Amino acid sequence: MGTVNWPANRRTSRPRTRLAGVVLALASLFAPMTMTGQVSADTLDDQRRRVAAIVDELERLATEADSLGERYSDTLAQKDAIEAEIEETEVKIFEYQRELAVMQRISSTPPNDLSSRVARLAPSPAFSAEAARSPMR
Repeated sequence: MGTVNWPANRRTSRPRTRLAGVVLALASLFAPMTMTGQVSADTLDDQRRRVAAIVDELERLATEADSLGERYSDTLAQKDAIEAEIEETEVKIFEYQRELAVMQRISSTPPNDLSSRVARLAPSPAFSAEAARSPMR
């Protein structure tokens, strides 16, 4: 049988193992430094993209807020116009109601009481010339 020379094998494998261990240790020390540069650059680029997206969103929201503000202003102007029209219509309704009340008083008097009818037809605040020309008569 042949003799195995163990110490010789150990000497040649030990330096290789040590060299591999040293290389792995150095790689593990320097890898984060080199990777950090790449990761930081990627992180910075990602952050810049996120900031740009946020700025774009803010600009879009500002434009939308301006548009909504204009629509709100237009709506308020329409509301004011409608309220003014309602007031005018209410005044006309009140005038027509007064005119109707006068007409109902006239029609409720007996036909032989012509002098009282004429007296009631005389111009009064309740029955104006404008109301006499109205199409409601």
